Amino acid sequence: MGILRTSLVGLSVVMLTTIHVFAGLGDKQYVSSRQANLFSEPSEDSEVVLILAVGRQLLEFERKNGFLNVGVISSGGIDGWIKESDIAETDPDGL
Repeated sequence: MGILRTSLVGLSVVMLTTIHVFAGLGDKQYVSSRQANLFSEPSEDSEVVLILAVGRQLLEFERKNGFLNVGVISSGGIDGWIKESDIAETDPDGL
């Protein structure tokens, strides 16, 4: 019984870790900084595609090196990379 319990606990940890890694993909995010740069690549050294205002809605595609690859909702298809520190899961304006 001890081996089965250990295996189930290990499996649960793996499942929870996997769920956490993919939890944000496809989720709506919001710009939390007063202004945030949307970059062409996941690097602050890359081209700035757009400057986003606080509260702007984003759709998350991928996370990489402290950046999120996002689509800007209601922008006609603009996408790019934003620093994780510039986003929130809830609307900072409360709207």
